[in-house]
Amino acid sequence: ARGGSGQDFQYRGPGAAAYTLKWRRHNALGLVFVAVHRAVLQLPYVDPLLRQAANQFEYLYSSGKTDYSEFSPTFDKALAACEASAARRDRAKAPSAGGA
Repeated sequence: ARGGSGQDFQYRGPGAAAYTLKWRRHNALGLVFVAVHRAVLQLPYVDPLLRQAANQFEYLYSSGKTDYSEFSPTFDKALAACEASAARRDRAKAPSAGGA
């Protein structure tokens, strides 16, 4: 089964786990940044991560560089920052221990 609209898409193959695909187009660079994760996971940081990845990629490679190997550490830092930000938001939303 397939479904989705806009910038996300749900996919479930026969007998396979369901996946969510999200993407962000970068028209100036002619690129599409895609994130794929198991649909059962709720990952609130995927949209900010795609935005950061596109922005960082443009910053690093707008000069026409074609060696993309140095992007992995940049992406890893962006992922860690987005995960940490989502964790902070979750902790802020959680009821306090001993709260009413």
